[in-house]
Amino acid sequence: MEADEVISSEDVGASIFSGQKKVLYYADTLTEIAFVVPSPLEPLSKSSAPEKEVPVIFIHPLNTDLFSVKVQGATGKFNMVIPLVDGMIMSRRALGFLVRQTVINICRRKRLESDSYNPPHVCRKQKIADIVNKYRNKQLELEFYTSLFQEVGLKNCNP
Repeated sequence: MEADEVISSEDVGASIFSGQKKVLYYADTLTEIAFVVPSPLEPLSKSSAPEKEVPVIFIHPLNTDLFSVKVQGATGKFNMVIPLVDGMIMSRRALGFLVRQTVINICRRKRLESDSYNPPHVCRKQKIADIVNKYRNKQLELEFYTSLFQEVGLKNCNP
């Protein structure tokens, strides 16, 4: 920590990951995601998207060392996002993994529900067609085979 960096009362616990200075970050070979944890001192800022389009996961600690989960705002074709379900109670040990998987599933569903989304195999097929059209050499079959066996500026290769 730098000497001029002052720790305020807002920079303790999970509120340090409010997005002002730091975020929680996770990445593996297929996924990259950043989590923003809102500060309890500041209200959630209103964004241009309606609230129902922004899923929020509330985690409440219980007296029994378990956690209660509330998933709010996950609407669309599939209201229930898994593995977390609204009202679920779980241990601290399972909490991190299940929250991460739920957020990844929400993001994938949002992308799949988008009207402009094309699956990877469709994108690949389109890119291949673009390359073929760009570099296509319109020749007759006879001209093609003749061009394969023509000498291209090489002198006799035998010594």
